[in-house]
Amino acid sequence: MLGTVAWRRFSREARARFLELSTKSEAKPHVPSAETSETIKELTDEVPPPRPANKPISKGSSAVLIPLVSRADHGDSVLFTKRSLLLKDHRGEICFPGGRVENDESLEEAATRELEEEIGIRASLIDIWGQMHSVPTRQNGRPVTPIVGEIREDHLSSIKPNHDEVDSVFTVPIDELVRSTEYTVFSHNKVLYTMPIFRVRKYAVLAKTQDSRLVEGREVRVWGLTSVMLHFFLLHMFPGQYSNRLAPANFFRVRRL
Repeated sequence: MLGTVAWRRFSREARARFLELSTKSEAKPHVPSAETSETIKELTDEVPPPRPANKPISKGSSAVLIPLVSRADHGDSVLFTKRSLLLKDHRGEICFPGGRVENDESLEEAATRELEEEIGIRASLIDIWGQMHSVPTRQNGRPVTPIVGEIREDHLSSIKPNHDEVDSVFTVPIDELVRSTEYTVFSHNKVLYTMPIFRVRKYAVLAKTQDSRLVEGREVRVWGLTSVMLHFFLLHMFPGQYSNRLAPANFFRVRRL
């Protein structure tokens, strides 16, 4: 039984690096400007490092959890969800659990609450490492803060997707993610964006709803805001292994059409 096996910890070297970068970071709170494209340029002139927890929360903020787990059969991995096809916005997209920060909530509390609501793992079971710097949405420039946390493998058995929000839950090995070298270019509101894209075939489905069409081995695509946060995480945690050489100065280089 999974619950009786001694659980593996995610790479100690990665955690030590995260904590070291958090300690060194000046961690000045960033409030996005009115122009989303200009905000993106400000954020990505250089890759923002992890920052200490409990920083001021901007109005309209959201938080997501980058869930890390060490799998006995797949090694160090990142957990993702596929959004329900029943949702109005971003349906069927690959993302991290998360959502809007509610009144009197910290970013960490918001991210772990959303995780519990979406896939059923209790918030109290998440070992929080800390925060990455916020990234603005392209729609309205509101900040989304990635919270990095670790989940024990024996807690994965409690996953139960919320049918209204989540289609399926799966993990992707770090060694699969760091091989990615692709990027995509697209336009939005007369602005041209460049961002990394992750095309993944090696992953393990943990749970899915009855009508889910996710099948292991079939390519899934991680892009958009999720790929931005994942890109920053991999650049910091696995700089010697991550293959994507999209330079920070060119990341989100925007040109008005």
